[in-house]
Amino acid sequence: KQQQMHIVDMLSKEIQELQSKPDRSAEESDRLRKLMLEWQFQKRLQESKQKDEDDEEEEDDDVDTMLIMQRLEAERRARLQDEERRRQQQLEEMRKREAEDRARQEEERRRQEEERTKRDAEEKVMVL
Repeated sequence: KQQQMHIVDMLSKEIQELQSKPDRSAEESDRLRKLMLEWQFQKRLQESKQKDEDDEEEEDDDVDTMLIMQRLEAERRARLQDEERRRQQQLEEMRKREAEDRARQEEERRRQEEERTKRDAEEKVMVL
């Protein structure tokens, strides 16, 4: 790229020198025409290379964007999975507490039933 720019600069200088001559010979006019054609060619070549570089950078940017989007999507899925795991864990803990509460209530009901049965039996004994 540096070499390309150097060539264009040298061509520009020689073109300016020839253009600034008030009286050019036929050879100098022919040389000027050829230099201008070469300068145009080199300029287009430079622009083409720059466009290719820009396109490559754009492709790199597209790849970077795609990779960022994939990473964000993976993070989102991981976060959703974590939330689902937490929700399942909370649900299991809630079911376990409910089962423990039912077991305690059942135990309390059994104990009260036993006390009632015992009291009823004691009352019958006292009545006799």
